[in-house]
Amino acid sequence: MIKDFNTAMSWMTLVLGAYFLIFGIIKKGSLYKNDYPKAIQGDVKKVISFISIIAGVLLLGIGLLDVFKVESLKWLNITLWVIGLIFVIGSIVYFKKRFGEYLK
Repeated sequence: MIKDFNTAMSWMTLVLGAYFLIFGIIKKGSLYKNDYPKAIQGDVKKVISFISIIAGVLLLGIGLLDVFKVESLKWLNITLWVIGLIFVIGSIVYFKKRFGEYLK
């Protein structure tokens, strides 16, 4: 049961990575539907696109390592997760500092 769950999660990570990467590049989709003020819509779209592309690359890397069970690169998998976590926290801080005055 756990093996099936891990396999499913690996594939889900891969699919999410592809989703973020593709929609980050084409700049369309549900990621861009928001109610931010028109004054910042262009800038928000650029930031969301950048964040989405980086997250997509990280998730694709993690997903590929998991799906193909590359045990010799376990350190890389852990490193990508740590980079991803730092990136998410940094993105939240950046977004709040950059657009915080518009979001109150």
